[in-house]
Amino acid sequence: MRMSTGTDGVRPQVGLLGEVGVLVAGRWIGAGPPRQRCVLAVLAHAPGRVVHLDAVIDRVWGESPPPGARQTVYAYVARLRRLLRPASVGLTRRCGGYVLDLAPHDVDAHRFRALATDPAGLGPALDLWRGDPLTGVAGDWAAAVRAGLERERLTALARFHEEELRRGRFEAVVGPLSELVSAYPTAEPLVGHLMTALCGAGRRAEALRAYAEARSRIRRDLGVEPALELRELHARVLRG
Repeated sequence: MRMSTGTDGVRPQVGLLGEVGVLVAGRWIGAGPPRQRCVLAVLAHAPGRVVHLDAVIDRVWGESPPPGARQTVYAYVARLRRLLRPASVGLTRRCGGYVLDLAPHDVDAHRFRALATDPAGLGPALDLWRGDPLTGVAGDWAAAVRAGLERERLTALARFHEEELRRGRFEAVVGPLSELVSAYPTAEPLVGHLMTALCGAGRRAEALRAYAEARSRIRRDLGVEPALELRELHARVLRG
């Protein structure tokens, strides 16, 4: 399949890592109302592959689609074609479904995943995020995709800061890690990296406090003790 190239020679981009939209002339353009955005997200989640119409309907409305759901999808597709035209992205009907004429690398979520496989690509991969994935798109399918992408982002964040700590950039990562731990207080790899950064920056008391706060939150929210790795790190901090 021949994949699209924009009129300016730059490959088109469809975004899922934030509001669902299309990059046109260097600016992100939203994909319309929530269910229309969901249609684009469903197709962009499988770029270059046919997504059957019934699968589109199921992912947009779940088990109880309204009467006339097919006609509604047809209308959404017509609007999306107009939206995608300036970016030279094709959306074609084929084999009882639709296919978005894009390579995986032209969708930010797939490009994030590819970049994050290489330690050198972790920074550029994380820079692709513009907010919560599939912002404003409701439904079980969207929630599952959103949760999966968030898990991948947390893994990439932990690996990125692990690389920074390996380089001895302790003080530089304390602030970003503190913000991340505030947002994800039970993400133990991030808590461990924050403790390591604080110790490396000579802030041992703060590292112990970070552990105490994380342990309290993990016990309250999850009903368990922190994992062995984090407990052993705490013991090493106590021993100085």
